[in-house]
Amino acid sequence: MKKITILFVLIAIIFFSCKKEKIVKQDNHPKIDTISVSGQISKLENDSLQYSKKKSELFLANIQKIKILEFHKDFIETSISDSLSCKKWNLKKEDILQIIKTTKKISKQELHYAFEMETCVYNGKINYNNKPYDFTINSGGFIYLKYNDLLLGCYTGDCTKYFLSTGTSEE
Repeated sequence: MKKITILFVLIAIIFFSCKKEKIVKQDNHPKIDTISVSGQISKLENDSLQYSKKKSELFLANIQKIKILEFHKDFIETSISDSLSCKKWNLKKEDILQIIKTTKKISKQELHYAFEMETCVYNGKINYNNKPYDFTINSGGFIYLKYNDLLLGCYTGDCTKYFLSTGTSEE
C-alpha cells in the first residue's frame, strides 16, 4: 500500500508541477493581397516581354554590328532527293547577314505551324556587342539566333532565294 501511495504522490506532483500552457495559434505572416501579387507578377511578365521585344528590335536595328565568326553546313541524309537538295544549298558569309536583314520575327507557334523542319542546316556563331551567340539556319525558311532566343522566318520576298522552302502562310 505504501508503494501505491508513493506512486500516487509522484503522479500528483508531476501533474500539478506541469503548467498547462495555453496554446494560441498565431499567424505571424502578413496578409498578402493575392490580387496585388498576381497584378505584380503580370506586370513583371509584361515588363519582361516588353524588355525582350525591345532587345530583339534593337538587335535587328543594329545588324551592321553583327559579325559572322564561323559557320558550317550540317545535314542528316534521309532520302536521295533531300540529300541532293541539301548538297546544292550553299550559303556565303554575306548571305547570312542578308537572311537576318530580310526575314521577320516569328513566334514559336508560327514556326511550328508554318515552317518545315528540314534536315539541312547551317550552324555557326555571330558576334554582337563583343559577345558570341550561336545560330542555326534551317533550309526550311527560318533562322534561330541564341541572342534573346530570336526566331526569324521567311514567307515571301528577297529572303526566299536563300532557302529550299519557306513559310506557308503568314498569320
